[in-house]
Amino acid sequence: MKTTKGLAARIREYMKKRGITRGEMAERLGVTTRQLDRYLYRQSSPSLAVAVLVAEELGVTVQTVTRLIRVDRRAA
Repeated sequence: MKTTKGLAARIREYMKKRGITRGEMAERLGVTTRQLDRYLYRQSSPSLAVAVLVAEELGVTVQTVTRLIRVDRRAA
């Protein structure tokens, strides 16, 4: 299954809806903005603990976050 939007775009879309900047998101996750970018652009995979925090911050389920990661990797 291919998507028209990559992981970074989808997560940024959720962040925008919640009014969260990259810096705020990184701070809330306890990572640097550079590390957040690594997650978003498939240079590194977040741990389950970070995926849970991402889901909580975006107001979505962990399944939604992991689905975004899986779909994005298939599209690459």
